[in-house]
Formats: sequence, C-alpha cells, structure tokens
Amino acid sequence: MGHFGVTKTLHTLKEHLFWPKKRRDVERYCERCVTCKKAKSKVQPHGMYLPLPIPDSPWTDISMDFVLGLPRTRNGRDSIFVVVDRFSKMTYFIPCHKTDDAVNVANLFFRDIVRLHGIPRSIVSDRDVKFLSHFWKTLWCKLDMLPLPHEHVISKDGKARADYVKQLHQHVKENLKRRTQRYEKQANKGRKRVSFEVGDWVWVHFRKERFPAQRSSKLLPRGEGPFQVMAKVNENAYKLDLPGEYNVSATFNVSDLTMFDDPSDLRTKPFQEGGR
Repeated sequence: MGHFGVTKTLHTLKEHLFWPKKRRDVERYCERCVTCKKAKSKVQPHGMYLPLPIPDSPWTDISMDFVLGLPRTRNGRDSIFVVVDRFSKMTYFIPCHKTDDAVNVANLFFRDIVRLHGIPRSIVSDRDVKFLSHFWKTLWCKLDMLPLPHEHVISKDGKARADYVKQLHQHVKENLKRRTQRYEKQANKGRKRVSFEVGDWVWVHFRKERFPAQRSSKLLPRGEGPFQVMAKVNENAYKLDLPGEYNVSATFNVSDLTMFDDPSDLRTKPFQEGGR
C-alpha cells in the first residue's frame, strides 16, 4: 500500500480488523520501518545543552566566525571576519575575502588581534579541523619566541590597580555563570538526554550542509543506516563506523542519531504483549 504513517494506517485497519492495543502496535511498526526511517528522517531533540567553560580573563578564550557573501567594497572585500572575546564580549569586525584560506585569516588575526591582545588560550570556530590546524601553524610561525625582559619594580599604585582588576574579573565571571545557568535551563526545555554505548547500531540523519550529494533532491532519502557506534567523544557526540564513500567526518551530534531497532522483531514483539 505504501508508507502513509500511523494515522492513515490505523484508519485503513479500522475498516477491517481489530485487536487490543492496536494503536500501540501500529506506532511500533511504523517507528521500525526501514523505508520510513530513511525517507522521513529528521533532527531529533536529543542531547542536553553543554555550555563552554567560562573564561577567567579577557582575550584568553575567543570565538571566530565569518559573515560571507556581502556586496564587494572598492578594495574587493566581500566578507567579514568576526572575532569575539568570550569573557568581555568585545568584538572585532575585520574585512576579508570569501576565498581567504587559513594562512590569510591567520595574517589578519595576527595584525588586528594578537598585536593588541596577545595569543589566546582557546579558539571556538565552526571551521573544520584542517582549517584550524593550518591557522594555528601559521600563527605560531609569525611569533617572535625570544624571552621578553621582566621588570621587577612594582609600585604600590600598580599593585592596587591589579587587585581591582582581579576583583572586577571575578565579578564578571560570576555574572557569566549565572547567565549561563539561566540559558542552560531555557535551552534544555523540550530536549531529552540520550546516550549510546560502544557497539550500538544507530540511524544517521543527513543534514543538507554536511551531505549535499545525498540531499540534492527531495526524493532522495533523508537518512541512512544502521551504523555502529565506535567511540563516545562526549555526552553529545559519537564516532561511528561510517564508510569512506561519504567523505565526511565520522563524528556526529546526538541530535542526528536514533537508536536502531532490529526490524526482524516486527512480527513477534508487538503482538506478544498485546495478548492476541
């Protein structure tokens, strides 16, 4: 007949058949349908919000992103390189080109950020691992690694200012903690904690931006599987035994994963508990 979902299947069965707990059995049957899982896959509300560690001081932990595809300026720049200090929320908007690679971005970062604030301790970005690796290598190659002279003279006024700055930083950190806790509570509404074990089999949802070839048409499946869990990266990320033909990272967010139920049990399990 086709794959019409729970409602239409129940409506068709209602005209001809009856057994106890029929709705429950139909729901289980449709949930385990391999064809439906591939064609109707979607992002699940799986995984709890995991906030980043709160920085201790300004410009030690930053984030960077790009605004692409803007109208060209007279100098030919069509994008913006955005750098944000995660402690103070101070932001730099640096003009750049959409085609800039990790080397060019590292040069801009050194010119506008390192020159004023030094080298950060961590960088958060949605760019891939290769990009960040080349970025860091270029950045370190540009640094003068000679030891800087130390000034041993400490004035009382300078010490008082340093103490004031430390107190200010502690106050800001406490505010960030409270705000993060409020955001975490709000972000976790409607979400549920889901975990998998190494060796489990899961379905994978194909996001358009990550699997453009597999989602190039509306008629193509939105998911695939099952794939085996190889390792647990953290509470919200797992590494799968993904075939090399997909040519993407094998690490997936838990919101793209759904537990695989063996379809061989469809003819027995739902009806054993139903009584008839």
